[in-house]
Amino acid sequence: MRYLKLLLTYLKVNLKSLAIYDLDFYFAILGMIIQNRLNIVALRFIFNLVPRIKGYSFEQLLLTYALATLS
Repeated sequence: MRYLKLLLTYLKVNLKSLAIYDLDFYFAILGMIIQNRLNIVALRFIFNLVPRIKGYSFEQLLLTYALATLS
């Protein structure tokens, strides 16, 4: 629970730093959403061809991707 609070605080600070420039903020958020969606689609495409990579399932790799993206 403590780490979740720290993560939320970090995300708030990060968004506030991006919000300094109004229009750039919206373009940055839109760009991040598009980039993350495309990365997830690419991972899904790879896992449609190969169901398990070195013993990892799609869900496990998606969790690893999410943790790497948030850090």
